[in-house]
Amino acid sequence: MNCRMVLALVVIAGLAGLAAGPAAPVAVAQTPPGSERAAGPGRITGQVTDPEGRALETAAIEVRTASDSALVTGALTDGNGQFRITGLAPGRYRIRVSLLGYRPRSSETIELTAESPAAELGTIRLEPVALEVEGIEAVAERAAVMVQADRTIYNTSNMPVASAGNATDVLRAVPELEVDADNNVKMRGNQPVAIHLNGRPMPLRGEQLANFLQQLPGDRIERIKVMPNPSARHDPEGTGGIVNIVLKENTDFGLSGSFSANASTRNRWYANGRLNYQRGRLTLFSGLGGNLFRNDSRTHDLRENLVTVPVTVIEQNGVSTNRSWGWHADWTAELRVGRQATLWSDAWMFGSYGHNDGTTDYGIFDVDRAVRERYNHVTESRSLSGITTSVSVSSRCSSRRRRS
Repeated sequence: MNCRMVLALVVIAGLAGLAAGPAAPVAVAQTPPGSERAAGPGRITGQVTDPEGRALETAAIEVRTASDSALVTGALTDGNGQFRITGLAPGRYRIRVSLLGYRPRSSETIELTAESPAAELGTIRLEPVALEVEGIEAVAERAAVMVQADRTIYNTSNMPVASAGNATDVLRAVPELEVDADNNVKMRGNQPVAIHLNGRPMPLRGEQLANFLQQLPGDRIERIKVMPNPSARHDPEGTGGIVNIVLKENTDFGLSGSFSANASTRNRWYANGRLNYQRGRLTLFSGLGGNLFRNDSRTHDLRENLVTVPVTVIEQNGVSTNRSWGWHADWTAELRVGRQATLWSDAWMFGSYGHNDGTTDYGIFDVDRAVRERYNHVTESRSLSGITTSVSVSSRCSSRRRRS
């Protein structure tokens, strides 16, 4: 075949291609950056599908030499899953087909020669495979302050004062609260509050409550909820608000207690003691107190009756003894059953006893102190209130949300 004949065939083939119109887009080979190869007549074609025969688009086709697996060229499948790699020099090749979510597949050795430059691989089916990715750990910090419809929640874990101070210091750092010189907690504006612990009313009051808050380490508090206007279901007991101290999970206080005693110059004595225990599932607050009063008195009264004839003098002398004592006890207990149920009980009881004995002597005299009449009056009284008790037992079951 001479040169004129070859040129004529090329022109005829070009005109035939223009007459046939534009061909369907097929992924063709791309030379890897940095690599150089001589163009040749060889080509490899085929189609990639899943096991059900659905075409897989953008599957990667790699052409490597069979001798040393060097990358020659590559391509991506089109929307019909088809690929066509051209310009390959005669030689031995292998192709590798891969797609995310499918098991890669490699072909057997493909030999292209001058006599047989084309290789049609037909349909290549890829099997889906589960993706195994490394676990991702997402860490988020809870907002320092969360404002809700009826309360404001302060997350105290990251407060600097929480790591070195006690519960009183943490409450003092809450903007809505103020703590006075006696460590009494109030709302801004001198509004009284009720202190709750993990959603339960604290059985302590006054000095005993202040001592407990000072003994509670601040780093055991997770958050503080302030409810300035609690609804009736929270049983606010007529106070101006509720401050709920929420402790971190699995916080153990162990055993703690306090004792106080005082006396007055008017023969009154008081003593109170409290014992608190918290470990594991059990939380217990208990208290016992007593008081004693004693009063001895003497009276003298001298009166002159000028209305009577003759004039008389009335003298009155009295001695009385007053004794009374009383006691009170209380407890609050909570037992966690499982992860969501809680048994809760509280009780209080008190008793008192008192007696009053007195004698009054009366004498009636004339102006010369001669006795005209004498008598006395004796009184004895006893009071016993017995023992008054109130015990309640309740349970609750609530779903817990995972802490964030």
